[in-house]
Amino acid sequence: MTYQHFAALIAVLFAYISAEPPPSLEGWNNVFEDEFEGSSLDTTKWNPTYNWGHTHNHRAYCVAENVLVENGLLRIKGEDSRDPDAPETTTSGGKTYSLDYTSGAIDTRGKFSIKYGYIEGRFKAPSQLGTWPAFWTLQDGWPPEIDILEIPKERTIHHYYMHYTDPDWYADHGAAWDHEASFGGTHTGADKSAGFHNYGVEWDASSMNFYFDDKRIASYSRPTEISQASAMYIIVNLAIGGWAGDDIEVTENNPAYFEAEWIRVWKKKASLPDSVRILSVAQGKCMIPSENTLVLGDCTDSTAYVTLQRMSGTTYRINFGEKVLEIP
Repeated sequence: MTYQHFAALIAVLFAYISAEPPPSLEGWNNVFEDEFEGSSLDTTKWNPTYNWGHTHNHRAYCVAENVLVENGLLRIKGEDSRDPDAPETTTSGGKTYSLDYTSGAIDTRGKFSIKYGYIEGRFKAPSQLGTWPAFWTLQDGWPPEIDILEIPKERTIHHYYMHYTDPDWYADHGAAWDHEASFGGTHTGADKSAGFHNYGVEWDASSMNFYFDDKRIASYSRPTEISQASAMYIIVNLAIGGWAGDDIEVTENNPAYFEAEWIRVWKKKASLPDSVRILSVAQGKCMIPSENTLVLGDCTDSTAYVTLQRMSGTTYRINFGEKVLEIP
């Protein structure tokens, strides 16, 4: 075996070992999902455009008519036509964009948000350069923002990031766009426009993990920054221009489609202890379990509590001597 072959083998083995699967969903609750099985967008789950309006940091005016649900897919259509209701331009981040295109966006603001969990979707990007498909999260006030999938340029490269406010500034002033910072990276691999792929993010109080096709591709232990992501809602949109540039391959006869098979969200079930000691709510008094009475005392001895014992699942039992109270 040559050195080159040996080095290549080591690289493959390292990638295999370090690419961990997403979390086992045993012990998690499915708290949101859309399989896009109907014939129109489920508006109990989604708003049919950006919740702040029709424009953002790109050249497409987003309308509900360009958000399609058909054949088991969400299909956001980007086309080379100006919507009759669109203004000539929009300004975002100090830049002005001419609104020569029409596209679509959806979000869950006011309908679903989450602090800590696992968000995943299965998507196929449009092939046309100049389009910028994205699957991301926001909350009221920016930052924070979690970008699970962004493809602004080459279809083989997708970006994943968390944007946050500088922690020192945040501690004194809260969220501020002009004190934004970020961590994250890019993943290079398959052509994301040639087929469907899974994109996910998992985060808790201490870490954030990004996934592609059921393998972990990045992990960050940044608890101070991550704690800012406390009520994140989901956005799916197809931008045209902007970060994607102005060499746009979308034409009148060649519209772009950003497609999703499903979007699902899980949250860890609460970890329940086997038993809990409960102090009396009467200040300066203690509860005697055998008598279920309150007596004066400093609550420092063994009579200062009753025991709440978990029986099975989420059912607890309080034993007051001769009487038992079960709490489901």
